[in-house]
Amino acid sequence: MFSRRPNVFELVLPKIDSAIAISPFESDWGPTDERLCYFENTLIGQLIDKTGNKQFFIRLITNLDQSRKYRWPTAEQFKEALLNYLSTAPDWRIRCERDCDQHPIESIGSDLSLLSDRLDQLMSFCRGELVLCPTFEAKA
Repeated sequence: MFSRRPNVFELVLPKIDSAIAISPFESDWGPTDERLCYFENTLIGQLIDKTGNKQFFIRLITNLDQSRKYRWPTAEQFKEALLNYLSTAPDWRIRCERDCDQHPIESIGSDLSLLSDRLDQLMSFCRGELVLCPTFEAKA
């Protein structure tokens, strides 16, 4: 699916709302401890526990193990689901960095059309196309 990935691509939420369904990954041997996150039945990422924080972190799909037999969405399905969720969520933050602390982080605010452009660039990078990985932060 993706041949490259950024070092960090995550969605940070103050709480998980009912719009995001969380379920364990069902491997060939049964349920695992991986908690996958879906919006409208589209996989968007994996819930990550970060001890001591009062926020929820979702590692978004480009950063998941590509060898796992998840119900992978297309890049377009993922992007549409993520943008649809963010358009209704009251409080969120997305961070994407190719190399942590190596490049300035572009702040794009809550402009979903600008975020859509950055997601297109990111998906192109992850598919191995000759584009730079965007380093940005967007938040509601």
